[in-house]
Amino acid sequence: MSAIWWNCCGGLGSKFHHIREVIQKTSPVVFFVIEAELYKDDANLFCLAGYELILDDDFSRIVAYCKQGEGLKKLKTSKNVLGFDNGKYRIYGLYREFKKPKGITYGQVLKDQLSCILINDKKPSLVGGDFNVDLNKPSGPSGYLHSTLQEWAIDTGLTQRVKELASYSFFLCHLLLLIIINYIFN
Repeated sequence: MSAIWWNCCGGLGSKFHHIREVIQKTSPVVFFVIEAELYKDDANLFCLAGYELILDDDFSRIVAYCKQGEGLKKLKTSKNVLGFDNGKYRIYGLYREFKKPKGITYGQVLKDQLSCILINDKKPSLVGGDFNVDLNKPSGPSGYLHSTLQEWAIDTGLTQRVKELASYSFFLCHLLLLIIINYIFN
């Protein structure tokens, strides 16, 4: 099983040629595009042979290219979360925006997103994405979000497997991608 999470910083259209190239070279089972900024009516412009493009909503900040023939079924999730199950494993992509709806805290947004991710201890699960949580800031708002994420991971039996920042940005846009897992895939 292979998966890629890519924060394209500026919309799927701006990085489509790079995304297409990576998918063609690596052939992942799922390729999550974060900050996709994609309207449902425009999705047909970004089709790739052998993959189904799954959107989160009529306007999606996260989309996923799912390899056809892998038996992936889309799971019911919340805004900016996509999840799939093929009977053997579950895989999720999450994007926590910097902007939050009025009347709700950043922590509530994150908790809502995490609550829709269903972890089954009998089935390997992989969760990744852009959580917009700075793990190097133990206090303030980032500290609270870090604690929320850490508590959720402990409660669900997930472990952070990537120890170093696995991404970088062109345009001074800070990206933080996390991958947490409850099973070691060989």
